Amino acid sequence: MLEGEIPEKYRSVDEEEINRSFGGSLPAVHAVVKSYLQIIWVTKWTE
Repeated sequence: MLEGEIPEKYRSVDEEEINRSFGGSLPAVHAVVKSYLQIIWVTKWTE
């Protein structure tokens, strides 16, 4: 397999499919990551 080549089974995977496989918890994960990054950003600039 060439570097950067996406395996066939991952090519057709879309957000809906990922969302289903995560039991619909993807938006929650995204929110956590977003707030985590926000905290880091605020801490970084208030030092």
